[in-house]
This record gives sequence, structure tokens and C-alpha cells, in this order.
Amino acid sequence: MQLIVKGHHLQLTEAMKEYVAEKIGKHVERILNHPALIVDVELTDTEANKGDDKECRITLSIPKGKTINITEKADDLYKAIDLAKDRLARQMKREIERRRDLRRSGNSDFEPSDFSGYELNEAAIDEE
Repeated sequence: MQLIVKGHHLQLTEAMKEYVAEKIGKHVERILNHPALIVDVELTDTEANKGDDKECRITLSIPKGKTINITEKADDLYKAIDLAKDRLARQMKREIERRRDLRRSGNSDFEPSDFSGYELNEAAIDEE
């Protein structure tokens, strides 16, 4: 998995990068582990001195699958990261369940090998 962290209109510190790696990177690896996954996280300060001005955008690119885009705003950057992580977890769970349902239904448009290289952690998915 490749984790890319970018900052716009703010100074991106090592503490922020580590927080993103801990909260988002490890969470994605725990549920869906594949070397070709790309997680792009953009942290932005949209308007200085106003409420809800910190934004966290996450783009999860799943090879042979759907790209998941999440955007969350909050008054604190760490809070925006936590909100985005929670939404990302729900979206990943929904995508995995959708693929399982398609595979079980015998849909001819679905390739069973679409998740063949992924390590799915069933316990991590169920506890979300």
C-alpha cells in the first residue's frame, strides 16, 4: 500500500503525517491489504479564522475496483481526519460486501479474481 499525504495552505508537520499514517494507513491495511492500493490524503486549511475551515480529503484507489473519495470538514484538522477515517471504513466495508454479494449471486459481469490478490481481514470488517 502506498500512502501519500499532502498539505494545502498549511504547514504539514511530522506529527500530522504520523497521525494520518496511524489513523488512516494502518486502518486501511488492517481491512484491505494489497501492495497496489494507493491512499491519497490531502489536508487543507480552506479559510483562515473561520469555523469548519479544516478539510481532509481521502482518495482510495482500488485496482480492478472502485475509487473511493471522502471529504470531511471540521474546526480542527485532527477531528476532520477522524471523521474521514470513519466514513472511509464504512465505504470500504460497503464495497467489500457489494463484491461478495456479486460473487455469490453469480453475476456474469463480476470477475471472481477482482479481489484475488487482496488479504481481507474478516474480523476487522465485522467489528466496524
